Amino acid sequence: MERLGFWGLLMGSVEKSSDSGNSVACSASANNGDEDSSTSSKQVSPLKGSGSRNTSPLGRVGSRNTSPSRQKVVKTKPRGLEEETVASFGKPVVADVQMEDGGLVCFSGMDGLTFRTLVCNPLMQSWRTLPSMHYNQQRQLIMVVDRSDKSFKVIATSDIYGDKSVPTEVYDSKTDKWSLHQIMPAVNLCSSKMAYCDSRLYLETLSPLGLMMYRLDTGQWEHIPAKFPRSLLDGYLVAGTQKRLFLVGRIGLYSTLQSMRIWELDHAKVSWVEISRMPPKYFRALLRLSAERFECFGQDNLICFTSWNQGKGLLYNVDKKIWSWISGCALQSCNSQVCFYEPRFDASVH
Repeated sequence: MERLGFWGLLMGSVEKSSDSGNSVACSASANNGDEDSSTSSKQVSPLKGSGSRNTSPLGRVGSRNTSPSRQKVVKTKPRGLEEETVASFGKPVVADVQMEDGGLVCFSGMDGLTFRTLVCNPLMQSWRTLPSMHYNQQRQLIMVVDRSDKSFKVIATSDIYGDKSVPTEVYDSKTDKWSLHQIMPAVNLCSSKMAYCDSRLYLETLSPLGLMMYRLDTGQWEHIPAKFPRSLLDGYLVAGTQKRLFLVGRIGLYSTLQSMRIWELDHAKVSWVEISRMPPKYFRALLRLSAERFECFGQDNLICFTSWNQGKGLLYNVDKKIWSWISGCALQSCNSQVCFYEPRFDASVH
């Protein structure tokens, strides 16, 4: 039987959230991938199995129109290389979940010396390996799905550790090509993660201080001089609905004084305004150690927190100002990455 190309998708169990009524998708970072580097698309049979469903500032997530209450939890990760293949070719492919939007999931990773990108529909088990970029190196990616014409775009910007002189590249599924755009002006990024909302891509930077905003319609970068809150230890950009952009992070230099807070960007005043604080009991349960790593991601106006030692996720409803625990959303490894996933039969990779 022919394999699923560069990476395959191994579908996990589908579970429902029990505590909040809302559902969250948790995707572990990939371990290994197939050695095949075909760039064609392939449709495989639907899933059979038991079913039930953003370092100093970071963030990755896009705005959505579908309520997560209608979504399910799907755990996905690319299939690993066979032992013989690993022994023969050395280092396996390590793929990361980059982004989910409109029922599609974007993976990327190094295949030897080649940086590859895969877009797939886990529900339908259909996939497409994207052609190589003009500048073949590690990038941070974000995907945008246009449901009206069933197409998608992938935006590739400079990585925090990569070459900052390479142009921004945009992939269009309608042309199956990458196009070159403006080089991002920022010299020093805060993170390798991004937030996307209202046709704009946001990155946190130290030089220049504030945010870098990429407009998908013009292909140009702009600097937003929004200073970060004082004593911010780490932060995530989270995109909400109606052009709302949130910053989530820990405040405090000492463990006994730390707290988790949420700010919203005031676009008119170009400043962050605090809108909520995580109650101490939730903060202590989520992060048992002051230096413990956590992940944060969002959809609509819901923000989900998860950590390495916590077997469940903490969900915050920005509109209702309600905190609640949800099951089935634990980091599987120190490099795990998570995102909301909306299963859709009509999401096409072609």
